[in-house]
Amino acid sequence: MGLTSAFALELKDFFFRAGNAEIKLTFKFDAPCSWKDVSPDAYHIVLDVQEARRGLPYAERPMNVGPVKSVIFRETENGLRIWIELKNPVSYEVYDEANRRLVSVLIQGPFAPGVGEERFSFDFRDADVKDVLLALAKARGVNIVVDESVQGTVTLSFENLTFDQALGYILTMKGLGQVRLGENIIIAEKRKLEENFGLLEVRRFPLKSMNPEKAKEIVSLVIPPERIAVDTTGRALVVRGREEEFQRVQDILEKVDVALETRTLYLSNNIYEDEKQLEKIRELLKIVIPEEERINYDFTQKAFVVRGTKEELEAIEQLLANLDRKLPQIMIDAKLVEINREKI
Repeated sequence: MGLTSAFALELKDFFFRAGNAEIKLTFKFDAPCSWKDVSPDAYHIVLDVQEARRGLPYAERPMNVGPVKSVIFRETENGLRIWIELKNPVSYEVYDEANRRLVSVLIQGPFAPGVGEERFSFDFRDADVKDVLLALAKARGVNIVVDESVQGTVTLSFENLTFDQALGYILTMKGLGQVRLGENIIIAEKRKLEENFGLLEVRRFPLKSMNPEKAKEIVSLVIPPERIAVDTTGRALVVRGREEEFQRVQDILEKVDVALETRTLYLSNNIYEDEKQLEKIRELLKIVIPEEERINYDFTQKAFVVRGTKEELEAIEQLLANLDRKLPQIMIDAKLVEINREKI
């Protein structure tokens, strides 16, 4: 899903062993991990691995081994979710090995001897995409629900493709998505599936210099706040959303989150007797740069060390130039005149 997670724990490998008596799926991490079984129904085995990310080059692994249809890896705000889709309910056991670096799912048999996956060949010309999907599902023997948002026609010809391959090509070509619930497949526009099933992608936006909480406040103008998480350790925002929303977030951050320069600004007039005077000037400078940690002063050098954008530093220099002035001196020239009243 195009996400570079902030979590250090990484899923490095996935392998399995299949026989008629049992199937063992093993997930290898680069450090000890903590997991929880959150399976929602009998057709899915779902594991949440805390504070982990996917290090594999793929997000889904089609299987079709015994009762196992596929394995899906989905990154969440809390870590990595592993979905194991099943063709039918099974008895299984989840346990960790190798000092919790391996998480294994043991699915108990017996299973029927494996056979090659069924292949399909179809030709359609200017056919309604709904009819194509229904024909493919009927040939495969699965239940399919096509939402009213699915519209248009399609022309295609494919030979010797698996069901998942054929379905995947059609969905990609028409910009559609799918949700699988056991042997049932729901197909609709991606946005509609996102709204009804919460299928939003997660993306991390590293920050160059901006305060993460301030960045969240600005980004929440285009993304609901509940879909924005702050990664204070890695100075980043973790956002759940759609591709077009991610682009808007990127555009905003490119404008407001710019690299900062550091500049030392010396006071030219030696009129400051104690640090309290510099502290008062610092308070005035915070009108331009509110973040206190970005403005520091050195009383012995009579200088301010400021971190800011080019525009902020220019404004600070101008403000200091106006403040760093000696008070005007007023000279009074007085003369004493003696008057002899007797001569008036």
